[in-house]
Amino acid sequence: ESYFRAFSNSPINSRPMHARASVMGLRRDGSEFPLEVTIAKINLGQTTEMTAILRDISERARLVEELKVAATTDPLTGIANRRQWDITMEREWERARRHQGVLAVLMIDVDEFKSYNDHFGHGKGDQCLQRVAALLQETERRRTNLVARYGGEEFVILLCAPQPGEAERLAEQIHQGLEALQIPHPASRVAATLTVSI
Repeated sequence: ESYFRAFSNSPINSRPMHARASVMGLRRDGSEFPLEVTIAKINLGQTTEMTAILRDISERARLVEELKVAATTDPLTGIANRRQWDITMEREWERARRHQGVLAVLMIDVDEFKSYNDHFGHGKGDQCLQRVAALLQETERRRTNLVARYGGEEFVILLCAPQPGEAERLAEQIHQGLEALQIPHPASRVAATLTVSI
């Protein structure tokens, strides 16, 4: 009500309402959809008439969401990308500094990945990275933490406010999980199956 009163008294004749708050419409089937609402007014002497124009912006909202996901997600592995890592790390670093908190970072590098790619080809190399990313996500389940692809065959995990020894335990779980996957790596000088350095 205060929004309409303020608008009624303002010199502006048309204002998009979506700039102030998200507005949702309701379809016949009960599902909600995003709306763009523009309010227009006409002063007729002592009275003011207001008209609302409603526009379904479902497609625009879907495209915006897709762009957000594309901007923050690694397309190969489906986990956070380097850009999202940088944003999150900066925010969490500042928060930890302000509150004298603790962060831990695990840098994870797939051992001998170039030789794996050379031996099996890039398609199998991509599948290998996807399996490693899935393992990392499965192993690290805390919502406050972040698993990201740092670049190439490098991954990172940010632990926010970890318990003492949590980073070491997680690193050991990752090693054990990868050992259980038994991804063969005949071109490796390190081991017959895929390993990572953390």
